[in-house]
Amino acid sequence: MKDELHSPESSSGGAPVPAGSTIEILEQSDERLVLFIPSGPKRGWELGCFGLIWLTIISIITSVVLIDVRQRGPGAFELLFLVPFWLVGLAMLYFSLRMRHTRTLILIEPTRAVLQQTFFGRTNTRETTLAIGEPATLVESYRQNDVPIDAVCLKGDPRPLKFATPLEHKEKAWIVDRINAFLGVSPALDPDDPSFGPTLTRVLPENCSSCGGSLSGATEEVQQATCPFCGTVNKAEMKLVLSGPSDVQPAVGEFPADRVTVTEQTPDLLEFGMRVFESRSMRRGAALAFVLFALFWNSIVGTILWATLFGARFNASMLFMLVFILPFVGVGVAIVGVALFILAGRLSVRLDRDALRASWGVGPLAYTKSLATETITHVTVENSPLAAKNRGARSRANQDTPTALVWAGERWIPITMLQGANDCRHVAQLVRSQLADMGFTVESQRTATIVVRPDEFNDNDESLDDDDLAESSDESAAK
Repeated sequence: MKDELHSPESSSGGAPVPAGSTIEILEQSDERLVLFIPSGPKRGWELGCFGLIWLTIISIITSVVLIDVRQRGPGAFELLFLVPFWLVGLAMLYFSLRMRHTRTLILIEPTRAVLQQTFFGRTNTRETTLAIGEPATLVESYRQNDVPIDAVCLKGDPRPLKFATPLEHKEKAWIVDRINAFLGVSPALDPDDPSFGPTLTRVLPENCSSCGGSLSGATEEVQQATCPFCGTVNKAEMKLVLSGPSDVQPAVGEFPADRVTVTEQTPDLLEFGMRVFESRSMRRGAALAFVLFALFWNSIVGTILWATLFGARFNASMLFMLVFILPFVGVGVAIVGVALFILAGRLSVRLDRDALRASWGVGPLAYTKSLATETITHVTVENSPLAAKNRGARSRANQDTPTALVWAGERWIPITMLQGANDCRHVAQLVRSQLADMGFTVESQRTATIVVRPDEFNDNDESLDDDDLAESSDESAAK
């Protein structure tokens, strides 16, 4: 795509550009939508300021270490541990400059999208084939002071396109709405819906913590219940209750046989599998990044370990140093394992009349979870329950984790990896059809279900009072 697309045209239809925004609609028709986002001097200054503060602190620490090295002579390995901190600070400054001085041009057509970004005269162009039925969404780009900063994301092959991170939220929301209106699709979940995501509330246990007796006579209005069998007082526990709806949209297009491999399908058996990453380039790129980081990490840890083992006689301090280094060695081994799993890992699912088994691994090394087939109650497409581990309501960023899940009451097993929402819908429909052929009836969406119990919550949490909890509990019960 060339810069000659940057020729402003009048636009018609859709909501107007937010007040104060510099976004321009260069072209809008039934065949294409072209948006231009100019650079902005006010963007990225918070990240840049934090990067400067970070580097100032690291500079002071480095100066102290250098003075110590001069006094003790060469052989100090403390400097090696400071290298990652320097890289983090320099990376923050770099991304701050990119936010301030990047011009973005995005072209959307019904079947493809092209992103062109120009930074200090250097232009980078990326193109992707849009996934059928996939809407534009907001996904988390990074966190600033524990607050997620979103980017606009367009899913496609060979990789998704992400852009507009430095913009205000209202501008990013406008871009998402304009692109979805052009594509004629709707987001699966509305992040502004107050019922979206888990609600923090107090829930009484079903059984006594002491004798296991039933507490079914207790009501949600009370905060504690006395066991009728042993007299133990059971208090309500803080839990996250998933109140958002499941995705019930039908799958679009043909079954993605090139990404999800069905190895066997009979009236009594279904077997299929998929890679961790669909795209070969993403798979190799992510694995290469982890391998390089593993080499960097393990070289530093290995150097210190070698110096500890062979640089001095064995004594108590040497033993203490070895114990201290062991966790770092474990981290290095784990990084290598992640790289191998990304490059060659697969998810394999087997469903028969006895059980559903899902295995994640590389070759014979695999981790397996299973559910008895007769206990399966739901096969849904929704955001992974693991995304509901934050204290408050879920961020908009977590809506970009669609997963096909098989439920047996409150137990669940994912049966897709990092597939798009449409692929997840195909897989969920495939499993539901197989269960129906076997004579089992399952639902495609769930009512409010407890998915996480964060133990760190306590009664002294000042951010939540009893009125708020009672209100949340009433809303969850009403849904």
